[in-house]
Amino acid sequence: MSSSESRSAARALIENSVDLAAVVDRLSDDDDLAFGGVDSGEIVRVGLRCEDVLGRPLTGDELAGLTSVRAVADLLEGAR
Repeated sequence: MSSSESRSAARALIENSVDLAAVVDRLSDDDDLAFGGVDSGEIVRVGLRCEDVLGRPLTGDELAGLTSVRAVADLLEGAR
């Protein structure tokens, strides 16, 4: 999977984890999710979806690192 495909997949995962997908549409791949309007509960949902995809629990550092579309893509790409 190319890096742009990974970011697209990560963006879709995030959009499916937040209440208002339009919030994610306004963010670039490197924008901070929290500063962009994704609340902490939604970030936890992103983490739970990542766990589903990866088939394992996230570490504390991995959960804390879910700060952008690119960070989510990198986490998921690292598992491939």
